[in-house]
Amino acid sequence: WPKVRNTLGQVFQAFYIAIAMSCIFAFQCYSSPNGTSSLAQHPYILCGSSDHAPFVAFGILGIAVYLVGFGVFYIWACVVIPGQSKNGLAAVQAYRFIFYRFRPEFWYWGSVFLFRNLLLTLASVLDP
Repeated sequence: WPKVRNTLGQVFQAFYIAIAMSCIFAFQCYSSPNGTSSLAQHPYILCGSSDHAPFVAFGILGIAVYLVGFGVFYIWACVVIPGQSKNGLAAVQAYRFIFYRFRPEFWYWGSVFLFRNLLLTLASVLDP
């Protein structure tokens, strides 16, 4: 199972920005000259309307589960797994996707890069 966890972690990490963008697009509204606001990607959906509600619900769910959940899990693994490496390589092998790009003394840089990816995603919200 360690290799399966490693593979799933790599997939989650690889698609982090794309899924994060999908989660936050429901909150990217622009103002129209007539005083209403519409979704940037779907201009025919008015923000705050009943058609907009499912987008917001799935966006909040995605942010809670994927962005926050995976981020907390990632940071937990960055903190806990290096200490478990003394007991064997099974734990390190399961979370290799976090550590393989960095030298052992810079084990924590994976979480820095994940946070950077989140900031890159949020930049599109601040300046669409």
